[in-house]
Amino acid sequence: MPIAIGAVCAPVYLFMLLKIDPRPGVKFFDRAREVDYVGMILTVGAFMSGVMAVNFGGVQYPWNSCRIIGLFVCSGVLFTLLALQQVFTVFTTTSRRIFPVEFFKKKTILILFAMTSAFTRSDSAFEFGVRLLPYIFLMILAIISNGAILSAYGYYMPWYAIGGILVVIGGELMYTVDDMTSVARVYTVVEPEVVPSAVGFITCAQISGVTIALAIANAVFLNQSKTKIQELLLNVPKEQIQQAITRVGSQFFNELNGAVREEVLQAIVTAMSKTYIPVITAGALVLVLSLFIKRERLFMTAGGGA
Repeated sequence: MPIAIGAVCAPVYLFMLLKIDPRPGVKFFDRAREVDYVGMILTVGAFMSGVMAVNFGGVQYPWNSCRIIGLFVCSGVLFTLLALQQVFTVFTTTSRRIFPVEFFKKKTILILFAMTSAFTRSDSAFEFGVRLLPYIFLMILAIISNGAILSAYGYYMPWYAIGGILVVIGGELMYTVDDMTSVARVYTVVEPEVVPSAVGFITCAQISGVTIALAIANAVFLNQSKTKIQELLLNVPKEQIQQAITRVGSQFFNELNGAVREEVLQAIVTAMSKTYIPVITAGALVLVLSLFIKRERLFMTAGGGA
């Protein structure tokens, strides 16, 4: 389903989006030489080893195994090296480093960085994608509305306060779901000359926040569901339990007798509900931090709202 939608939208991306060169006249190889390759490699390695440790821990290997401990240690060492490399600009420059350290001195940007950071019904991938479409359309509408209203009035603090409230409400509602539930702008708060760095800073928050959140949610779900199902199916191999977790509509799941199948399903749904606790926590954090943001308008260019 996502592939079909992407194919329909592809002509828009290819032919209708404006082609803007932010640095006209600068050759490709000159731009390539300015990339912070060391910082990029350290960032990828640190995140990859950390996410692997969180995802594999307790499921593939025990948390106290050498593999998991080694991955955590590797991630910590790489993050430390990245911090030193960025602060002391090793093999990079202040203006070209991958992480704009100077923003740690700006309270508002730090707060924004922190804030930015189909299963139980045996649905097919297509059916699950169809169920998600209303939420995707709503998200697109909200993004467009945000751009229009923010451009007209310039106040950004209410968006974070209201967004935090909505996240808490949504996370709380999803936390209460069980197997019987029916199917029923940041960049212009800095000086114009450092906008590219601000874009990179907030983009880092967006990407790292999603990556860390998904890793934690996945680890919570897999470990909780595995523990609960093992208590129900004492003589079933671990591989079959993992199959039941990853695909409720699997043959193994369907072969269970009615009472046991319902208990396993309930265990999976209960474990899934636990993944929304970080969502509720994040929403509450966004709401609290939004109270410390300046009540100011964005930097408005000519033609913007007064």
